[in-house]
Amino acid sequence: MHQSQFLDLGDGKILASIGQHKLHRKLVLFNLNWLLENSRSCDFSNGLDDWSAFNYKKGIKGHCAYDRIAGCKLVDNPNSPGKKCLLLKYDPDDTLVDDTRGAVWNFPMARSGEIKLLAKFLKGFKGAKLMLHDRWINPSDPNAKLYALFAFDLPESFGDGSLRSLTVKFDAEGNLAELYCGGMKIASAQIARKAPIGISYLHLQSLKKTQDAGMLVMSVSEEGR
Repeated sequence: MHQSQFLDLGDGKILASIGQHKLHRKLVLFNLNWLLENSRSCDFSNGLDDWSAFNYKKGIKGHCAYDRIAGCKLVDNPNSPGKKCLLLKYDPDDTLVDDTRGAVWNFPMARSGEIKLLAKFLKGFKGAKLMLHDRWINPSDPNAKLYALFAFDLPESFGDGSLRSLTVKFDAEGNLAELYCGGMKIASAQIARKAPIGISYLHLQSLKKTQDAGMLVMSVSEEGR
C-alpha cells in the first residue's frame, strides 16, 4: 500500500491505486462496508491470495529490494480430495536471507475474538510458533516473536499425524490470550505490549529444525468482537 491514492466514486465505492513499479501497480475497487466486517475465513480455495508466505533471496536488488521465493506451498488436502492446504515446514536453504518458513494471514482488526485453525501435524513435525500481531511482519523474520502481542509454541509432540482443531481466544484489553486444542485449554499468554486498536494478523512460523515433516493448515477463520 506504499504511496497509495484513493478516490471516492460515490454509492459507497472506493477506487484505490496501489503500488509504484509498473509491474506491481494495481487498481482495487471495494465497498466501504468491507471496512466494517468483523470476521474472515480461508480454506485455500483461492490459493494463497490471502497469505504472505515467501522468503527473501540474499542480495539487494536496485534501490532496496530482495528477490523472493515461495517459502510455503500449497499441497493436496489429504482429508478433502480436490482441495488444497498449506504446508508449513522448515527447509534449510543458505541462499536465503533467513530460511525460517512462515505464513501471515490478515483479518479484520479486533480487540477481542477467536481464531480457529484446523491443521494436520505430520509425523516428524518439529514444532512451530503461532503469533498474533497488530501489524504485518515479514513471514520469515527471525525476530517475529519479539514483535508479537501474543505467542504460543506448537509442540513437537503434536507430530503424530493427527488432525487437530486449535482455537485462540484473545482479549487485547484484558491482556490475555488462551490456546485450546480440541476444546481443552493447553496454554495461556499475557500480552507483550499495549494494543490500543486491536489485533489483525495471524503469523505461523516453523522452528529451524532439520528433517521437519511440517504441518498442513486446512482452514482458518476469525471472528472479532
